[in-house]
Amino acid sequence: MSDLNVILKKSKVGLSALAAALLVGAAAIAASLAFRDQTLSALAAAREAEDSTKSVTEQKEQSLKRLTSEIERYRILEKKGLVGVPDRTGWTEQFLVSQKQLGIPDSLTYTLQPPKPLMDQGIAAASPAEPTNPDAPKPPTPLIHDLEFALTGTHEAEVLKLIQDYQARVNGRFRVNNCTFGTPTPQGLAANCTLRFYTLTEAKPTVAKP
Repeated sequence: MSDLNVILKKSKVGLSALAAALLVGAAAIAASLAFRDQTLSALAAAREAEDSTKSVTEQKEQSLKRLTSEIERYRILEKKGLVGVPDRTGWTEQFLVSQKQLGIPDSLTYTLQPPKPLMDQGIAAASPAEPTNPDAPKPPTPLIHDLEFALTGTHEAEVLKLIQDYQARVNGRFRVNNCTFGTPTPQGLAANCTLRFYTLTEAKPTVAKP
């Protein structure tokens, strides 16, 4: 065998080994690239899931804040006597207390009328639509309670003082619906006034029949 043939034979062996090494290296690089792409995809998915979870968490936190705020507002209204069971007994008792503390004459008479649905210039307020679910709680009912009182031998300042003292002490909210004064006499004026309380009474949920 000539020297040239020996050199060619050795070169072929070396080239074959180099080609094999290159193939192995290429395969390793391809596998690395594939792993990298999978890792990046998994990382992107994880970040997307994290962002989604964060968004859901933020929405729930906002809903909780709104709910807490509404509950606090309800408690404030309840404390003021605007919602819940009307404290009608407390209203009349406080009226008598204010009368005695201010030395209002015993000619004072009063009547707390039965509650009735809220009226607007003689027209019943529009009621909400009935709930689709018959077992669902009925919507709250707005009511008015008229406390009518009459007083003789008085004057406007005394009546105003009585109303202001009563308003500052009573557990409820009312407005002076009307107040009229009669013709002056030597004993003073005759006053007839109506204090209108407002409440929102929650109806009990309907119990389904067995």
